[in-house]
Amino acid sequence: MTIDQSRKWLTDWHFRDRNGADVKAYDDVQLHADATSVSPGTVAVDMIPAGSVGTVIFVTEDEPVWLSIECDVGDGFAFAENFPATDVTLHRTAEEKRQNA
Repeated sequence: MTIDQSRKWLTDWHFRDRNGADVKAYDDVQLHADATSVSPGTVAVDMIPAGSVGTVIFVTEDEPVWLSIECDVGDGFAFAENFPATDVTLHRTAEEKRQNA
């Protein structure tokens, strides 16, 4: 699956996760459903399992909100595209990541 080009994808946008928390691009989220992996990534997997954590790269501005996410998988990363925002929760904000770097 590739990113849906019929939608407007942004890096300076925000959305509400399944718990109502405000999430924006570059925040980390936890997946609550399996995601289909797309390439390129550093690991070859077909599915990214629910419970995985990833960084939101792009967000659609219209409803339903979809995400492009770089997910930590094993010893590398894989990408999920067109993933519904209703299936994620905020894990850590970009600001929190910078403070702990």
